[in-house]
This record gives sequence, structure tokens and C-alpha cells, in this order.
Amino acid sequence: MIYSNDFSNKSCYSPVSFDDRTSSSVPPSIRYVNGNWGKHDPPVLLRGSAFDPGDPPLLGFTNKDELRLVFDKETNMPPVSTRDQIDKLFEWSSQIQGIDYGCASQNCFSPGTNYVGKWDNSQNLVITILDSELVQGSDYVAEGNDGVVVTPEKQILIGNFKVVLKNAIRSMDLSSDPSTGTILVGGDWGTPVTELNFVQVFYLIALICSTIAIAFFIGKSIYIYTCKPKGE
Repeated sequence: MIYSNDFSNKSCYSPVSFDDRTSSSVPPSIRYVNGNWGKHDPPVLLRGSAFDPGDPPLLGFTNKDELRLVFDKETNMPPVSTRDQIDKLFEWSSQIQGIDYGCASQNCFSPGTNYVGKWDNSQNLVITILDSELVQGSDYVAEGNDGVVVTPEKQILIGNFKVVLKNAIRSMDLSSDPSTGTILVGGDWGTPVTELNFVQVFYLIALICSTIAIAFFIGKSIYIYTCKPKGE
């Protein structure tokens, strides 16, 4: 079965031969199949994870950090190569002390002034932050939110940050209704290593001991070569 160019299930054809020789505008070996196969359920956003690919990672939300989104089934993979394209798919929100803050509450913000996306496959989207300077809407209201002072810096924190779908992502064949819903982002924007664990301590001690042993061996070899009386 060969699907049409837009992956829809409303018009497709099968290269099967027919013997009735009925007149048709398509080649005799092709007949179109009409109707539909039924609607798929919309893809569900399973999880969102913050990730710092740096080695070592930088503290907090910084350039090159990644937001990784995973869906439960194949999507239509809308274009995500620019910030404008990504903003057509998602709205950025937060949940602080059990209360939602986003564009509806005049706490509209963006996770950086610039970011781009890439579909690793039809279920996995990676959004990379190019400029991590947070942007807030012109009518942003930081105070007066039930006694809570809300800022983009608070909204982007892991445990607060939410991704809201904006009715643009569908099943791969476009038969489903648009995906909706929100996801609370987990993971980590980046925590530098400040404490040594047991394995790191063990390797550090082994490295120091190896260095001492090599230095002793070299020193002893030099002594024997330069100081030992000849003929011994």
C-alpha cells in the first residue's frame, strides 16, 4: 500500500492488477482506495526532561542545555528548526506552590531568547537552548500572585517548569485530533560536581600512589646509574 505525499489516510493506492479493464484516468494496474482507516488517538506527551550535555555541566539554566520531550507514539513531526516554529507547538508555564502560572495569569515567559529543535525520531524531540537569557512578556506581573512573587527565574526551575501543548502535534498519518495536555519537566539543568564520591576518592588515591611509585623508580634508576661505583 502506498500512501499519498501528506501521509493522510484518505487517499492511497495499491499497485495491484485488475482484470475488468474498466476505463480509468489512472494506469490500468492502479486503482485508488477511498474512505479512511479510522482515527488514531492523539500522541500523548509522556515526559519532559532537562539535560545539560556539558562536561563538566554548568550550574543552572545555561546555553546548550536541552529540553527532551518524549511522546507515546509516532507524531507528524512539525518543523522545529526555529524558535517561532517551536512556539507554535508549545506554551511555557509553571506550577509554584500548587498554583499554575503562565500566559493566562500574565506570567508569560520563554526559556531563553533563542532555541532550536530537532526530532531524533517521530517520538523524541530535543530542544537546544542557544541563548539562555529568560524573556518575560511585556505585561508580566511578578507580584500579586496570591502573595507569591513569580519570576521567569522561578518558573524555569526544575519542579516548577511545565510544557503545555498547543494543538499542533498529531499522529503521523494526521488522522488524530491535536494533542493536548501539560507535562511537568524533570531532570536537571546542570549541577557541577562539587563532592568526591567513594570511587573518585579510590582512583585519586591510586593515581597518587602510582605517581609516587614511578617517581621512586626513576629516582632509584638515576642513583644506580650515576652513583654506583664502577665494577660493582
